[in-house]
Amino acid sequence: MTWSTLADLPNEILLLILHHLSTDDQDVLTVGKLCQRLNSVSIPYFLRRKGFSHPETSSILNLQDQERYGDALAALSLYFPLREIKQLVFVLDTSESSRRNVHRINNLVSRLSSISSLRLVLRSSGEAWTLDSDFVVDFVSAIISLLQTIHLKSCDSLQIVHSHPFSIETNYVFQVSRRRTPFIVRNLAKFAQTLRGRLRCGKPLMDGFQGHGWRYRQITSNGPAQALLLPNLQIYQSRLSSLDLNTDFLFVPPFSVWVVELMKHSAITSLSLSLSRNVTLQEFRHFLFPEIVKALPLLQEIKVAFTRDEFLTTMVQNLRHLRSLRKITLALAFFGDLPRISTSMPPILLPNLVSFTGSLPQAAYLFSSPVVCPSLRFLNLVVDFYFRKACDRIAAARSFSVIKERFIKQDIKPCVSICISDMEPPSIPAAEANWKPGHCTILKSLLIVSRMTLTLPAFFLDEAEAEHQAAYALAWIDAFGGIQRLTLLARTPVADDAAREMRDSTLRAAIYSRRPDLQSFNVVDLLSDEYHAHWSNFRDDFARGLDGLPSVTMLKNNTASPCICSDF
Repeated sequence: MTWSTLADLPNEILLLILHHLSTDDQDVLTVGKLCQRLNSVSIPYFLRRKGFSHPETSSILNLQDQERYGDALAALSLYFPLREIKQLVFVLDTSESSRRNVHRINNLVSRLSSISSLRLVLRSSGEAWTLDSDFVVDFVSAIISLLQTIHLKSCDSLQIVHSHPFSIETNYVFQVSRRRTPFIVRNLAKFAQTLRGRLRCGKPLMDGFQGHGWRYRQITSNGPAQALLLPNLQIYQSRLSSLDLNTDFLFVPPFSVWVVELMKHSAITSLSLSLSRNVTLQEFRHFLFPEIVKALPLLQEIKVAFTRDEFLTTMVQNLRHLRSLRKITLALAFFGDLPRISTSMPPILLPNLVSFTGSLPQAAYLFSSPVVCPSLRFLNLVVDFYFRKACDRIAAARSFSVIKERFIKQDIKPCVSICISDMEPPSIPAAEANWKPGHCTILKSLLIVSRMTLTLPAFFLDEAEAEHQAAYALAWIDAFGGIQRLTLLARTPVADDAAREMRDSTLRAAIYSRRPDLQSFNVVDLLSDEYHAHWSNFRDDFARGLDGLPSVTMLKNNTASPCICSDF
């Protein structure tokens, strides 16, 4: 039997031919362009060789590694039988070639019929971004065009992360306006048309851009205004239900308005925000967060990372509009002090709230407000030396006292858990004689904590390391006298299973001798390429964006092990 063309050959022969072409990726891709029959054989072969055995389930492309992943993006675009992808992840830098990569990603997304989850991680370095830069304008315009395509592709979950060491420079300042004007951006397509018209005739980019009690004022610049070319936007109701934004340029005008409009036309129930350092307290209070709340009345889960703790006041004041909320997660802040709750604040009814995760001061602030949460089941607290340098036992007890009082008023008994990383044992006055009146009563409020995850310090080259670690753990257990379940995280390398068992036995004997009523106890080893962190205490936005992507990170987050805090 003879065959007239290459496409008539059986798959086994075609695979042998492709194997001999394996030294040149472009040759294999070229074969895939010849016809549909060869495409169905050569492109899957190429993708498997690049590590994409099931691209329809998960495709993770680190475009910082052009040699390995650049052609993989082309192959996915050429693989015509591929219509849907459940998880699609892109990691790329913002070099001169990045805009071309964004357009290539847009082409792939345009060809697909649907994407369940898309994650876009952008990494920057070098000088600060400015909207006067041609490169930044072109790059951001390409990103906005990509987001418009994603919005139309029935995407359920979208995450965008942009990490840059410097704040983006803009030509606008936010002002609280005395004039109470209605929100002028009622239609995003009309907004984009007006914006382009102003650019064409040389008028200020956002002259008169204002809303109900606020406005943006352009700063006079000697240089020419850059044309921020938004795509020809058409608004449809999308299936987007989960949105995660850890980026600076999407929170500066005019893109912040675009983002709010996107939210209004999506069925978002889960929202994660990491606020840019560009966002001022006034801007967050009078424009950004109130507009987000209006756009997402059915929100069930919210995660917010603030630059300063003062932003929490605005969030708490607006929670009453989110009655469907079930989970609140806050990132730990480096700076700021929380003000006192206003005595005139009306009740905040959250009938569906089940879980709160954040720092102890954040929790105390929330529960010192008139919040009503009869369904609350979990209070998860994160304590991390990286953010706060010390833990005062009396100060902590005062915060727990506020929380406990709110629980008693509402007759609820949620499970209170705490995860402690890299902290010294809590300090207390040196002698009871130095205690102030009421200290003993206040310290009893620490008993509401029933579950603890504790990271053990390392005592390198110390034969009594396990004994020292046991003493450290007991200091924390004594501080929180109501602990019933305990997980210890050990970061010191263990020589073998026998050494591990000896260490665990020492820890177990010391702890149960002091607390025989402990209901559960386990030790989890963190390997040399592992760390332990939650959304609340990730070091930066880039770490949040790469969490769960071991193929593009040197370290992986070990929160899957059976820790007390696994459900934070």
